[in-house]
Amino acid sequence: MAQGEPVVSVIIPARNEKFLERTIRNVLANARGAAEVLAVLDGWLPEPRIEIGDERAVFFYFPEPIGQRQAINYAARKARGRYVMKLDAHCAVDEGFDVKLAADCEYDWTVIPRMYNLDVETWLPKRHKRTDYMYIGLRPNGELRTEYYGGREFKRRHAAPDLIDDTMSCMGPGFFLHKKRFLGLGGCDEAHGGWGQQGVEVACKAWLSGGRLVVNKKTWFAHWFRGGGGPGFPYPIGGRAVASARAYSKDLWMGDKWPQATRKFSWLIEKFKPPGWGTPEPAAAPGPAPASAAASSSASAPRLSVVIPSYKDPFLFKTIESILENFTGSYEIIPVIDGYKPERPLPDHPNVRPVVLERNGGMRNAINAGVRASRGEYLMRSDEHCLFAKGFDTAILDRIEDNWIVVPRRFFLDPYKWEVMADKGHVDYEKLIIRDDPTKFTSVQWIERSRRRRKVRVDETMAFQGSCWVMARSWWDRVIGELQTEGYGPHYQDTTEMLFKTWRAGGKLMLNKGTWYAHKHRSFNRTHQYPVSKAIPEWRYALDTWAADYEKVKAQWGLTG
Repeated sequence: MAQGEPVVSVIIPARNEKFLERTIRNVLANARGAAEVLAVLDGWLPEPRIEIGDERAVFFYFPEPIGQRQAINYAARKARGRYVMKLDAHCAVDEGFDVKLAADCEYDWTVIPRMYNLDVETWLPKRHKRTDYMYIGLRPNGELRTEYYGGREFKRRHAAPDLIDDTMSCMGPGFFLHKKRFLGLGGCDEAHGGWGQQGVEVACKAWLSGGRLVVNKKTWFAHWFRGGGGPGFPYPIGGRAVASARAYSKDLWMGDKWPQATRKFSWLIEKFKPPGWGTPEPAAAPGPAPASAAASSSASAPRLSVVIPSYKDPFLFKTIESILENFTGSYEIIPVIDGYKPERPLPDHPNVRPVVLERNGGMRNAINAGVRASRGEYLMRSDEHCLFAKGFDTAILDRIEDNWIVVPRRFFLDPYKWEVMADKGHVDYEKLIIRDDPTKFTSVQWIERSRRRRKVRVDETMAFQGSCWVMARSWWDRVIGELQTEGYGPHYQDTTEMLFKTWRAGGKLMLNKGTWYAHKHRSFNRTHQYPVSKAIPEWRYALDTWAADYEKVKAQWGLTG
């Protein structure tokens, strides 16, 4: 290679990326060898215009979006470096990352730097959020997904001393390899579509071609996860497109249909023996789930998974019984026993699949654990003290779209009489306000809208209380990701997080008045006592995170004040 030409070409596909300029400047500031940055503006022009003032930064613009995979491939063909590194447009990198990665990159390797979560306020890695090893999991619905190791297995894997070590899979926001090998392996497989399954593809191509996927712990990159209080996914990809990418991925790799493979997919499973492939399931943080929670990959997946986070509530049993008596479709119930021993055994029923956490981690963590164990096409969250109408599940799922969160009409429950409190009425529409003393986002009944739109059966609403909701699993995976505990704390503001993520991704919160549930009235005691002194900074975190979005949403709903 002639003197002056780059050794490493960093490819950054970008669409609606607020941190693109900061990412580019960080990469250029930390490169210690000859490097270039190729940023692909995919159907989008930044406002204001990015002016880097460095000839190492090259921009390519497509007036119409072509897709993330297509953008990566285009830039790779234009790259002048011996090596290419794909990097998301919201990342920070280690000083000398380029030199360190190139120094330990055999021709048949794909290299993943140690990954941290990125703090976008400081643009520094969150050192306690480190990922070196990941695996390819088989979801109960048959999808291949890159997964995090959990619990004891995470600790065991991450205690490995090797600085260059094999890993089964990766997320996909950052990977490094020889340019010639990248192109020789077909680049990014555009038959997947524009987005989806990137980590599985990178891993399978590395291993099944006869090469290796390795983690380099001598250097790192930090990735901003949109699940952590940021905007929704920049590409407007529907549930069908995501499902299509996952179906194609499963058929390509598990079917041994990739023409350049020199190893079978079964070889990869045998080498790493990942959880869920005939080996023990990964533990659901913060502690392991019992074998009863493990989903059989051969079992018929239900249409609906009902996740019930539970902590010492005696009405959990009646809630489960209400679901068993009144649901009429295909469903499973996943009570998440959050670090306590129930007073009696849970119902011995094939639809009941409990997850038991060794330590109490709070409501958000319990919901995340239940979702990880779920198998359904749709997810439902229910509190542990709810009564349901006959045919509730069917009525909800008959009127749902892939980008909706759906809430039903809510009545009030006397949990001791186990009956609806008829004198309390019901709640349909709610609006989101900022309440004072203490200051926080909260939902309140929207009586005026309820009167004005009383004849509309399925309608958009602005806020929800959070004790019961339903959404497509694909929406959770793509938009919600998980309920963040950092900043928000273990219990509150889950509805706020889900609402703003959904709105930013172009989704809706919908009310279905065609069915109902009853939730324990607030006059009855809670089973957890979380100090207000702890909650106040967590409420403030939610306000700080979503304040600008809230002003826009208020204007859209015609609210003032």
